[in-house]
Amino acid sequence: MVERDGRIMSETEVLILESLKNILEYNETPLSNPSATAMNIWIMALSVLPYSKEYFEFLPACLDENQLLESEQAFLVRVILRTTDSEGSNGYVDGTTLGLTIDLNNGEVRLINEEQILGDSPEFHGGAIADAMTWIQRMTKPFYIQYKDPFFTASERIMLNGHDLNFARIPSSDKSTNSIDDDDWWP
Repeated sequence: MVERDGRIMSETEVLILESLKNILEYNETPLSNPSATAMNIWIMALSVLPYSKEYFEFLPACLDENQLLESEQAFLVRVILRTTDSEGSNGYVDGTTLGLTIDLNNGEVRLINEEQILGDSPEFHGGAIADAMTWIQRMTKPFYIQYKDPFFTASERIMLNGHDLNFARIPSSDKSTNSIDDDDWWP
């Protein structure tokens, strides 16, 4: 089991996290390859909700509800991706909602309409981290949060970013609707 903030992740959460890391994360360390295109991409936050008809509102537009209801284990997953390039870790992030199934016989995680979903523009595009955390929370509280680039050591993050903080705060674009308590999300 993997522990996060004093809570142990379920086997299903670990399986989904590891599978999505293999699909979505990318390590082209900008420190060793300082070209303009060198970039790390990692999962900053991840929430999972077992799918049922009551969560229809969270379905991505390219998914048909029947694609999820055919499976014994279907989930809606909200993921926020963060990047680091040669100028440091980006304070703006992207997020999207994915549909996935888990084969109960072999534990295989399968994204539904993977090519279409990953090829579409993200639902949450280029927003501040505070806004992204509000967006992900609208579905369900994330079970996984990784603000710092996991491909770097602390000293490498200091060399690149000038600090080893989780992130430099970028103010939320809409304070009036930010329902997240600062104590839950800020370092």
